[in-house]
Amino acid sequence: MLADSVDFFVRVRSIANLSKKPATAEFIDWLAYLRRIGVQSRASLVAKRNDIEVMASVGALCKSQDDVSPVREELLAWLNEK
Repeated sequence: MLADSVDFFVRVRSIANLSKKPATAEFIDWLAYLRRIGVQSRASLVAKRNDIEVMASVGALCKSQDDVSPVREELLAWLNEK
């Protein structure tokens, strides 16, 4: 899960129109949130991709409310890739 999470985090940081890119603290918060909702692997994250808690998890990565939508879009694209 960690390698996949880092991959997604790097993708999020590369989104051009974010008002403020997430840092390591937000990444750790996101991982902790995923663990609390029972995500143990990328496969379990994919299985829960339509779950409101998974979509809400991107809030932990975002420093601005304006960034939530593009990060959610990136999460869905990333989950649908593999």
